[in-house]
Amino acid sequence: MLEVHPIFQTPIFVCELNGITDACDLEPYIRKCCSDTPGKFEHGMVVQSRYDLNRDEKLAPLCREIFEIARSIAQNVYRYSPNYVVEITSMWGNIQKPGCFFPAHIHHNNVFSGVFYLNDDDGFPPVTFWRPTETMLDPKKQEYNVFNQGSFRRPVKKDTLIMFPAWLNHSVDINTTARDRVGISFNLMLRGEYYNTRM
Repeated sequence: MLEVHPIFQTPIFVCELNGITDACDLEPYIRKCCSDTPGKFEHGMVVQSRYDLNRDEKLAPLCREIFEIARSIAQNVYRYSPNYVVEITSMWGNIQKPGCFFPAHIHHNNVFSGVFYLNDDDGFPPVTFWRPTETMLDPKKQEYNVFNQGSFRRPVKKDTLIMFPAWLNHSVDINTTARDRVGISFNLMLRGEYYNTRM
C-alpha cells in the first residue's frame, strides 16, 4: 500500500480588518508618506515610503492588530514558545502605479512578513507566492494539486491583511489598471531565544 505524507506545508494567513482603512484615513496618509519621503524608492516598479511607519501614531491601530495576529500565529499555529516578543522591524507604504510590478523577492532576517491593502480593484494583480525551488525539471501536469502547483495567487481586497513566512518568495504582476494599487508592507521578528542564537 502506498502511503502519502503531505510534509513541509507552507501556510499563508489572511485576516479581514474591515473598516480600519477608512476609520484611520490610511490611504491618503500612505500616499503622503510616499510622496514626502526624501530619497523615496522609485525605480519603475513601485514607489515606497520610509521604512519606520510603525512608529507613527496614525498606524498604531493597525500595528496592534498585527501584533495580536502574529502572536496567535506563532503560538497557536506554529506552536512556538510563548516567551517570544513580537517586534515590527520595518513597515512601509507601497504605491504600485499603472504599468509597474513587484519582482519576485523574499524578506531576509525576519520571521514573518505581510501586506495590508488600502484599496482594491477587480483588475489589480494578485500577490503571487512561489513554491521554493525543488528541481530544475518541471514535468507537465494533467491537473494541479497541492503537490505539484508551483504558485498560489491571492487577490487584492481592501482591508485585507496577509501574513506569511518571510522566506517565502512572492511577486506582483504588472498593474494593468489606470489606478494606483496602494498598500502597507511590514516585517516581523520574534525576539528571544532560538536553538542556535538569540534574536
